[in-house]
Amino acid sequence: TTGGKNKQHLWYYYPNMTYDEVLLLKQWDARGGLARGLDKDCLTENADGTMVSSFTVHSAFIDPSSPENAPPRESIEVRCVAIWEEEEENEE
Repeated sequence: TTGGKNKQHLWYYYPNMTYDEVLLLKQWDARGGLARGLDKDCLTENADGTMVSSFTVHSAFIDPSSPENAPPRESIEVRCVAIWEEEEENEE
């Protein structure tokens, strides 16, 4: 499955990461459209104006600018779950 083309999609590329840097990808967010039972993952807006999707699409590609003798890429995937209850706002 692919994310498809959408003008709202933003793609980022980090060609100069070093061994002591980490890239964290959110895999699921309960505030997104699919997580809330909608028929598609429409972006929802937080109170601060930021947008939320249920999940993050990520991919890999062959980098044509990489030298032929470049060492192979190394990566470690770690999956964890963080669950918390949101604080209820006091209604006065």
